[in-house]
Amino acid sequence: MRIVIVLLASVCLAGAPSAAAAQEQAAPDARGLALADQYLELTMGAGLRKFMRTYYEESYAEAEMPREQRDWWAVNLTNAMDRVLVAMTADLRDDVAEIYTAEELQTLVSLYRSPIGRSIAEKDLEMSVRMQEAMAPHMATLVEDLLSKYCLQFDCSAMADAAAKSGQ
Repeated sequence: MRIVIVLLASVCLAGAPSAAAAQEQAAPDARGLALADQYLELTMGAGLRKFMRTYYEESYAEAEMPREQRDWWAVNLTNAMDRVLVAMTADLRDDVAEIYTAEELQTLVSLYRSPIGRSIAEKDLEMSVRMQEAMAPHMATLVEDLLSKYCLQFDCSAMADAAAKSGQ
């Protein structure tokens, strides 16, 4: 399992831009950042936290463990995810302001403030979960296939030994 995690991390890092390339990009202006904040709050703020809380409560309600433990997991995982979401939205602020123009952000903010926009945002969250659930088995197959091909070409026994030792 650690090999899979290491492989996925290395694939993700290989495509990451260098720090120098990131510094070369112009910083978003104050209006763009303010609109990015509004967009992130509307799409990933309280609505997402409420969705996640309900999702975890429902998920753990079906878990085969004592109620006290299910409740502990639901509460603590929700609280931990709240902290992750706050940090993630802070990390995405500049990206949002960079990717979207101020006009696009203003349009998105207006949309997500409307009743239909709030409905779309809620349904987008549900679709995201469904997409992740649908993708998970395919990603597992992809990683297994890549690892098999990699190990046919390269010696994986050293990696397996290192992973086994670090797991002890």
